[in-house]
Amino acid sequence: MEALFTKEEMNKFISGGAAGAVAKCVIAPLDRVKVLFQATTRRFTVNNALLEMIRISREEGIRAFWKGNYAMMLRIIPYSAIQFTTYDYYKKQIFESDRSFSKTKLMLFNFMPGALAGATAVLMTYPFEVTRTRLAIQTTSQVYKGVSHAFWTIGKAEGMKGLFNGFYPTICGIAIYSGVSFSLYFTSKEVIGHSGNLEHFLFGAAAGIIGQLSAYPFDVVRKRMQAHGFIEKVSSFRATHNEEELKSMLSYWKMIVRGEGLRGLFKGFSMNIVKSPIASGIVHTTNEVMNHYFEDYSEKEKSYL
Repeated sequence: MEALFTKEEMNKFISGGAAGAVAKCVIAPLDRVKVLFQATTRRFTVNNALLEMIRISREEGIRAFWKGNYAMMLRIIPYSAIQFTTYDYYKKQIFESDRSFSKTKLMLFNFMPGALAGATAVLMTYPFEVTRTRLAIQTTSQVYKGVSHAFWTIGKAEGMKGLFNGFYPTICGIAIYSGVSFSLYFTSKEVIGHSGNLEHFLFGAAAGIIGQLSAYPFDVVRKRMQAHGFIEKVSSFRATHNEEELKSMLSYWKMIVRGEGLRGLFKGFSMNIVKSPIASGIVHTTNEVMNHYFEDYSEKEKSYL
């Protein structure tokens, strides 16, 4: 009987999952602070971010910087694993007929599988993203006791709609981000040829910041949609500027621009200038290291046969 996954695919799956987990654990404190600003109407500045870090450490403790990180691990490990595995699958399908592309076409053909891989991974893991955001924005009161309690409470009270709140801006944003970042990373790697871990980190860091810049407004809108109606119950902050009924991605977009200007769509991005290159660099470097480990192990295994 033919196996559902090949050994190579399983190795890529494990490598991708490990890469995502390592990166998110490293940047979790910055991510929590960023979410608390993205999900609310308050103004983001570096000074306000530093004050928020001080508040969290004093009122909630150091461990609170990783609040919601367990839910993030439940999401990011399968997300990153699926993303890298399906990227290779989609790329093989697209490149199957011909690999003789110019550099411009190479970027385009790396963009397509990257966008599809990101969209596939989001579709299969999104409820954990909503759960993680809800846990991360709890400050003055605790509605959810943990990941499983949050997951079932949201599902029971709000149904599947609640678990997929903010899905449309997410799928749009991740397709752009994943397409751009994977395209830049893998095109750089293929054009330059042989590269070590430092090059992998630098390629990944550059790809991450450019990818984030291209898709960041969707991330802000997503966080507002996920937080609206909940953050008001668990903190002194608000997700909207008035009591108007917001139903669509476009209505949230308009609300943010009216109340905060175009800058509101890039709230917290200055923190991302630090966070995103580190995370993306770690993801790609860890993935490469894990892949090389499995390749070397397979070669050694063959030599013993």
